[in-house]
Amino acid sequence: MRLGPRWWSALSVALLVLVVAGERPSEAQLANTLVVGLVAEPVALDPAQVTDLNSNRVGRRVVETLVAFADESTQIIPGLAESWTISKDGLNYTFKLRKGIAFHDGTPFNAAAVKFSIERQINPEHPASKLGKYPFAAYFFGNVKAVEVMDDATVRFILKEARASFLAVLTAGAASIVSPTAAMKAGLD
Repeated sequence: MRLGPRWWSALSVALLVLVVAGERPSEAQLANTLVVGLVAEPVALDPAQVTDLNSNRVGRRVVETLVAFADESTQIIPGLAESWTISKDGLNYTFKLRKGIAFHDGTPFNAAAVKFSIERQINPEHPASKLGKYPFAAYFFGNVKAVEVMDDATVRFILKEARASFLAVLTAGAASIVSPTAAMKAGLD
């Protein structure tokens, strides 16, 4: 997980508040504790089900998307995907995935995880479809006809019709890639 300058800034402010308040954390606490200041508690942690800002803020620190926006820009940059190609007709988006990445539960990040993360939202027959409500699925992924695993490090999205904003759609929280193992284990929780 990459930690951006805003995250470090927020952590610094939280630690400064603790020190100024006179509650100086011990070295053991600093080594084993992450203190994060939020405006409110997150409502949910499944990025595909999040509808509030505070949950999204936390989720963005836990999971990632295939692509992202460069800081303070509208330029699309690699995320979990190291590269991508778009067919001439705009219907096929093929992503080469980064290798050597594991989820927090230790399972590998791969094309099957990408397929799982998106299809659970759009396919009512998917085994994880009933594990929650996916409020943005139709808006973000209603144009997705299929997600195909080409190999462990390659995944293809097939669209029903061309959508110029599709890469931008894949920067949204709902497009975050989650561990299929963790999601199925957690169930409705």
